[in-house]
Amino acid sequence: MKKFRLTSPIGGLALVLAGLCGCASTPPPLAEVARADTAIALAEQSDARTYAPVELDSAIMKLRQARASMVTEDFPTTRRLAEQAQVEAELAQAKAQSGRAQQSVQQVRESIWVLREEVSGTPY
Repeated sequence: MKKFRLTSPIGGLALVLAGLCGCASTPPPLAEVARADTAIALAEQSDARTYAPVELDSAIMKLRQARASMVTEDFPTTRRLAEQAQVEAELAQAKAQSGRAQQSVQQVRESIWVLREEVSGTPY
C-alpha cells in the first residue's frame, strides 16, 4: 500500500479537501427568519387576528420553532420553518384583506338597500 505524504500533490489535495469539509457548514438563515418576522408583523397589522387567526397562530408557532432550531444550529430546519412561517403569515394577511373587503361590500349592499327603501317608500 502506498503512503501519501503531505508534501505530495495528492496528500496536499487531501488535506485541503479535509479542511474545506470542516468549513462548509450551512450559514444561519438570518434573512429568512427576518422575512418571516416581518410577514407576521404585517399580518398582525392587517387584522389577521380577526380574519385568519389559525393561519397567524401557525405562522407564529413555526417562527418560534425556527428560532429554536437556530439555537441548535439546525439551519436547514430553521430555513424551512422560517419560509413556511412567512408563507402562512402572507396567507393570513391576504385573508384579512379579503375579509375586510367582504365587510366593505356588505356595508355598501346594506346602504343600497336602505336607499332603495327610502326612495320607494316600501321595503324590498
